[in-house]
Amino acid sequence: MTRRALTVSAFVAVIAVGAVLVFWPYGRTEKTGPQPRTIPVVATIYPWGFVAQRVGGVHVDVTVVTPPGAEPHDYEPTPHDIVVSQGAHLFLLNGYGMDAWAEKIEPDIAKAGAETITFAPQGPRIGTGQDPHVWLDPVFMQKAAGLVRDALIRIDPSHAADYRANADALISDLNALDSEYANGLKNCSLNEVVVSHDAFRYLATRYGFTTVAVTGLTPDQEPSPKDLGAIADLVRTKHIGTIFTETLVSPKISQTLADETGAKTLVLNPIEGLTSDDVGQGKTYLTIMKENLANLRTALQCP
Repeated sequence: MTRRALTVSAFVAVIAVGAVLVFWPYGRTEKTGPQPRTIPVVATIYPWGFVAQRVGGVHVDVTVVTPPGAEPHDYEPTPHDIVVSQGAHLFLLNGYGMDAWAEKIEPDIAKAGAETITFAPQGPRIGTGQDPHVWLDPVFMQKAAGLVRDALIRIDPSHAADYRANADALISDLNALDSEYANGLKNCSLNEVVVSHDAFRYLATRYGFTTVAVTGLTPDQEPSPKDLGAIADLVRTKHIGTIFTETLVSPKISQTLADETGAKTLVLNPIEGLTSDDVGQGKTYLTIMKENLANLRTALQCP
């Protein structure tokens, strides 16, 4: 994947913009005049922006760099994205290649005195593979909430009580989500699902099912005709009735597979980002995870 060269003139052009730009959950709001003192937090992708906003509350301004509808694996940051990231007091990135551009600039951001958290290396391990999609494990997300809480307290100890209370509330919600999944995926007739890309290993390992991915760890790793034929044979042999698609990538391959095998399609959202419609409907990590659970229960034929 190519990365854009950032020129001095591009940086100057961005820095010359006088307004303070704040992004949440996506999009841009221009603020003029005196601003309340809040902590600038930059998250490379939506899940970590969600955690930061829930834990930081009114004391943070959260920027999510990857815009709505963009696939994070392929996103190339603009010069403005880089400048905003370098101005963060707390910089949240994923790691394991999900946001390779951010991994390159993180050492300089940390050297400048900002707090930084790279989540994926701190997540659960699955074999030797480096799956970046750690946020799909609600149990790990509770740890992530604690990491953000502790970082914000170091940055802004005067609001420590608020950060603790906010983190406790989020952890409670995530604990409830974990219980919903554990109870909802018990005693299912099937234990295998076909997913659009290989994003759901942490979720599957946590709740006791397995996944067969049409594409690889990134959606652009397209399968060969031989691979598709093997998946189609598996679907027929194991009487798998659902092929999962996603929201940020084309459903064409999964839809073709479903058409060839007589399966139907449902969405299993890896929550790498929100769409504009998601934002407009007020969807969040928690609501989408619950939608995923409902669709998994259908696919796995759970009672």
